[in-house]
Amino acid sequence: MLAKTLTLKNLPDALHARLAATQEAIGAATTMRPLPFRIRPPPWICSTSESRVPKLQPDPSSATAREPMNPTLKGVAYVSVWVVLWGTAASVADFVLLERGAYEAGTSGQGITFASYGVAAVVLAVRLADRFLKPKP
Repeated sequence: MLAKTLTLKNLPDALHARLAATQEAIGAATTMRPLPFRIRPPPWICSTSESRVPKLQPDPSSATAREPMNPTLKGVAYVSVWVVLWGTAASVADFVLLERGAYEAGTSGQGITFASYGVAAVVLAVRLADRFLKPKP
């Protein structure tokens, strides 16, 4: 009886059959009782009708993708991303140089590494700013 393939439609019947089989296997001395109700999945799972599926409505108070982002917020986000990129790239390069013994921690070599990556990040950020900060028509 349980060899059938389980689907969402026959799952409640399979659960009741399994419960009955378990009760028979354990015997009458147990305190297990049949469930007082039928287990049924929500109607939209078994229904073939599209009308029973709950529809999600967008929240009218939320911002839509068509609204332009506040220019100040966009600028702050742009600079923040570049600071994170600079810090990550400079730290990775610094780690490699420290591991290879190019310089010791706290020396001018470490300062030059972070400063040079900072200059490179500023140059790239300024060159790419028009692509990201220019308002779209």
